[in-house]
Amino acid sequence: MDLNTWKEAVARRLTDSARFLKKMTPDSLYGMLAASSLLPVIAAANGGDFAAVAALTGVVGGIGGNLIANQIQAWKDTSENALAAELGELATTDPRWRDALDAVLVKLETPRIMQTLLAEADKDWFARTLRQELVNLGNEARYEALLEGSGAIAQGETATAAGADGIAVGGQIGGDQIVQIVKVYMTAPGQPTADADTFAQALDRYLAWVAKRYGQLDLRGIDRRERQVLSLTLDDVYVSLMATVTEERKPSQRKGGQRRQPEIERMETTELQTVDMRQLLAMGSRLEIIGSPGSGKSWLIAALQTVDMRQLLAMSPRLAIIGGPGSGKTTYLYIIAAGLAHALRSGDRSAVDRHLGLIGDLPLPIFVSLSDYNRYRRQCEESDDPHKSTLTAFITHNLIRQEAALGLPLDFFQRLLVRGHSCIVLLDGLDEVADERERSLVRRAVENLAANQGIGHLVVTSRSRAHQGRAVLSEEFRLAKVQPMTLEQAQALAARWCAAAYNELDITKESLRLQQAIAGLEAMRRARQEPGLVDSPLMVTIVAIVHYNQRRLPDERAELYDKCIEVLLAEQHHPETPAMFDLADWGGNLRDKRNLLAYLAFRMMSAGAKVGRVAEEGQIEEWLRPRLVKRWGEAEAAIRLAAFVRAMRERGSILDERGGVYQFIHLTFQEFLCATYLADSVRVIDEVVEILFQEGRVADSWWRETVLLTAGYLHLRSTDAPLAFLQALLDYSVQDSALALAVAEVAATALLELDSQDPVIKGKIIDRLIGSLTVNQLRVEAKLRAAAGVALGKLGDPRPGVGLKDGLPDIAWLPVEPGPFIMGSEKHNFEKPQFTCHLIAQPYGISRYPITVVQYAVFAQAKGYEQRKYWNEAGWSWRIKNNITGPEIYDGVFQTSNHPQVGVSWFEAVAFCNWLSEQLDQKVCLPTEAEWERAARHTDGREYPWGNKWDQERCNNTDLHIGFRTAVGIFPTGDAQCGAADMSGNVWEWCSTKWRDNYQGYEEKVDNTLDGDGLRILRGGSFAITIGGVRCADRLGDNPDLRDWVSGFRVVSSSSTSPDRCLTSQNGT
Repeated sequence: MDLNTWKEAVARRLTDSARFLKKMTPDSLYGMLAASSLLPVIAAANGGDFAAVAALTGVVGGIGGNLIANQIQAWKDTSENALAAELGELATTDPRWRDALDAVLVKLETPRIMQTLLAEADKDWFARTLRQELVNLGNEARYEALLEGSGAIAQGETATAAGADGIAVGGQIGGDQIVQIVKVYMTAPGQPTADADTFAQALDRYLAWVAKRYGQLDLRGIDRRERQVLSLTLDDVYVSLMATVTEERKPSQRKGGQRRQPEIERMETTELQTVDMRQLLAMGSRLEIIGSPGSGKSWLIAALQTVDMRQLLAMSPRLAIIGGPGSGKTTYLYIIAAGLAHALRSGDRSAVDRHLGLIGDLPLPIFVSLSDYNRYRRQCEESDDPHKSTLTAFITHNLIRQEAALGLPLDFFQRLLVRGHSCIVLLDGLDEVADERERSLVRRAVENLAANQGIGHLVVTSRSRAHQGRAVLSEEFRLAKVQPMTLEQAQALAARWCAAAYNELDITKESLRLQQAIAGLEAMRRARQEPGLVDSPLMVTIVAIVHYNQRRLPDERAELYDKCIEVLLAEQHHPETPAMFDLADWGGNLRDKRNLLAYLAFRMMSAGAKVGRVAEEGQIEEWLRPRLVKRWGEAEAAIRLAAFVRAMRERGSILDERGGVYQFIHLTFQEFLCATYLADSVRVIDEVVEILFQEGRVADSWWRETVLLTAGYLHLRSTDAPLAFLQALLDYSVQDSALALAVAEVAATALLELDSQDPVIKGKIIDRLIGSLTVNQLRVEAKLRAAAGVALGKLGDPRPGVGLKDGLPDIAWLPVEPGPFIMGSEKHNFEKPQFTCHLIAQPYGISRYPITVVQYAVFAQAKGYEQRKYWNEAGWSWRIKNNITGPEIYDGVFQTSNHPQVGVSWFEAVAFCNWLSEQLDQKVCLPTEAEWERAARHTDGREYPWGNKWDQERCNNTDLHIGFRTAVGIFPTGDAQCGAADMSGNVWEWCSTKWRDNYQGYEEKVDNTLDGDGLRILRGGSFAITIGGVRCADRLGDNPDLRDWVSGFRVVSSSSTSPDRCLTSQNGT
C-alpha cells in the first residue's frame, strides 16, 4: 500500500459513511475521520503488507508513526466505531496522539474528501460541527485550508475572481487554474479572437460538456420494459486497475545514435516472427525470453514493473495504454477527461485525487477518437494544405465545428496547444484504424503531435494485437499494459456498480448477491480448469447489467451466457460516435445478428482446436455469404456482409478484429453461440447428435463445452429437450470403448448441470461409467479417466467399499495371508537392507480402497472431533491447541465423494479408526508398515503392485499430468495381488508405525504403538510423484500433525490386532 492506494481506500470507506454521518453523536466526527483513515493501514499491515507501515511512517514521522504502528496488531479486530471512540479519547488526552492523527488527516485530506461526498445541504453542517470539535481540541488552524478551500473562486453569477497574474474572469468559473488557462490563451503568439471573459465563459461551457459526455454512463443494455434508462456517473463506479509498464527511457537514449533494444533472433520455423522487443509486452501476458549470454534476455524483465494505474500520469508525460478488448483502456481516458473537467470547473479535485494521482496545476483535457480522426484524414487527402490533415486541425474541426452549440472560439485549441503544458490530449483507439498502412499514418500523426512540447501529457490507447509492426509508437512513449482484473477488483467494481444503480434499501443486499455470484462463477470456472470470465471491466459491467435486468445472476451457465450475449449485442458500452452508429446498423435485428454470429461460431469450432480460435476475413466472407444470399438475395447480401466487416473493423463487441483476423472476445461465447446454432438452426436432436459424433467431436476437449452448453441451452426451452438430447447421445451406436466412456462422462456432467434426477438416464450413465472404468482392457487418456471418476462420484458411486452402508463407511475387506515376504530394497539407504520379513504372523483384512471423502465425513458429522476417547494424548492436545474441528478442506475436485480423503493428519486417521472400531464392533487400525508393504508387494518382492515393469497408465502419478487425486479404484490394472487398489500413486497413506531410518534390526526394534508425537510412516506415493516414489519399497516419514492435499489413509482389521494399536486400553473415556 502506498499513499495513493491508501487515499483510495479511505475514500471508499468515507463513501459508505457519508450517508449516515448526521446520525453521529457530537464530538465523534474527529474520531470517525481518524478511524476511517487508519483502518486501511491496519487491514493491510495485518495482512502482511508492510509497505503500509512505511507509508504511515512517511506521513506521520518517527514518533507518531511508532505510536500508531505499535497498536496496529491490537486493533486488528476492532470495529470502526470502537476505534473511532478510542482515537477520539487519545486525541483529547495525549498531544502526541493528536499531532500524529492530525498529520494523517491533513496529508490524506480526509475532511475535504468527506465534505465533497456529502449532499450540499450537509456540507455546511459538517464544516461547523468538525470545526467546533477542532476548537475544543485546540488544533483548528491545521485544518483551515481543508475546510475553507484556497485560491480564487468565483462564487456567484456575476462575481469576479482574479489570480496572481491579474487576469480577471467572471461568473461561476473555478479558481486560479482556470485563470492560468485563460492566461495561456491570451498570451499565446498571435492575436486571440476572443477577450478573456468571453474565452473563460466558453471554457466553462466546454468543461461542463466534457464532464457530462465522458463522466456519464448511458447503459443501453438495460432492460427497459419495467425501468427507466439507468444513467450512472463514471466516478460512481470506477475502480483503478493495475498495469505493467516499461522502464522510462533516459533523454540521452532518445537522441541519434541510440542503442537499439535487442531483437529476437529469427528461427528456422514458420511459427516464429522477428519483432522489436518493445513489442513483446503487447503480444501476451505470459512470455518466455530465450537467448544466448549477453543477448539482452534480462532487458525486458528489468524494464517492467506493475503499478496501480493511478500512478501512470505521474510516471511519464507520454503514455501508450494497451490491453485486450474491454480491459478498461478507454474508460481510463474517460475518467481522466471527466475528472479533470469537473475539478477545473468546480475547484473540487477529490475525483482527481482518488483516480489520477496528479498534483499541482491540472491540465485541460482534450479527448480524440483516432478512428474518427482517420475518417477525417481520408477526406483531407486531396487537400493542398498539409496542415489540414493534422491532429491539431482535426481537434479544431471536431470539437469546434461539430460541437457548434458550445460556441468555442475558432482558435480555442490552437492557442492552448502551442505552449504552457496546459493540456492533456487523450487519443483513443489507435487499434480502431483497421488498415495497417493507415494505422501507420495515424501513428505518425500522433508522434508529430507528441513532439509539441506545449502539450503537458499525451496518452494513447490501443489493443495489444494492433500495437505491432509499423503501429508501434516511438520510445518517447512509455508502454503500460492493463492487467486482467483480480477477483477482488471485479467484486469492488460490482459493489460500486450496485451502490450507484440500486436504491439505498437494496444496495447492501444486491451488492452482496452480485459479488457472491461473481465469486461463485469464477470458482466454478477454476474447478473446471477454465480461464476466468469476469476479469475485465467490460465483463463485470455485462454481468452487472444481467444481474440488474434479471434481479439475479442466472445459476445455469447457458442462461447466463445467453443474457450476456444479449447485452453485448445491445452495444451498450460504446459512446455515440459515427463508429457506434455503424455498429448499431450491421446485421439487421437482434435475432439476425445473433444467428449470423452463431453460424460463424459453428464454422470456427468445426475448424478444430489448432486454428478454430481465429478466422481470416476472406474465410468468414466465404462462410457467411451463402447464408446471407439465401436469406436476402445477392445484392442485399453483399451490403449486409460489407456492413458486418465494417462494423467489426471499427470496433466489434463480441467479435474482435485486427488485421483482417477475427476472434470472439472470449472462447466461452464462441462455444455457447455454437451450441445455440445446433439447437436453433439444426434443431432435430438426432441430426445434432450426428454432427457431434462426426470426427469424434463429442469426445474432443475442444467441443466439450459446446456439448454441455447445447444441453443447457435446450433446457432454457423445456425440461424434456435436454433429456432427449442426452438419451440420443447415449443410444448412438459406438464401437470404440474409449469413445463410449467419453460420451458417458460428458452426458454425466450435462445431467449434473441440469440438476436432473431422471432415473433411466442416470442409471444408464452410472452403469457405463463403472463398466468402462473397471475393465482391465480399456486404454484411455488419463484426464478422461479422471473426469469420468469425478462424474461418477457426483452422480453417486454405488461400488462396494466406496461409500456408505446403513449410514456407516462401507469397507470392502480383502484378506491377506500371513507368512514371510520380501521387504525393503537396496536402492536407497532408508530402504536398506532388503530382508525377508516374518512380522505377519496372523491373517488380516485390508480395505480395497483408501478411506473416501464421503466415508470420512460421517466421522466428522458424528462429532468424532469432540470426543476425547478416540484420540491419543498428543493428538488431542494438538487438536485443542489448533482448534481443529474437521479435515483440511480443499476446493473443487478434492471434495468429490468417491475420492480419497486428504487433508488429515496421522492423529485424525487414528481417531477415525478408533471411532470406526466402535461403530463396527471390530478392531480397525491403520496398517503397520509391514502390513502395508505385504499387501502392496505380495510375497515375491515385486517393484510395483502389478509387477516389475513400470507402466505409467496403471496408477495416478505425475507422468500422467492429471494434477490431482482421482476417484478410488479407477486404475484396475494397477491393483495389487490381494486386490487392493491405488497402493501406488493417487495419495500417500499413513501407517501406524513410527519412523526408522532403515531396516537394520527392524523386526526387533519396530514400534507400532500409538503414543507420542514422533514421525510416522507414509507409503505409496501420490499423484504428484513420479516413478521412484510409487514403488512398493519407497517410504517416507513425517510429523503426525502433517495435513496436506497429497496424504490420506486406508485401514486394516484383524481379530488378533494387538491391544496397543487401539486406544481403549489407554485412554478410556
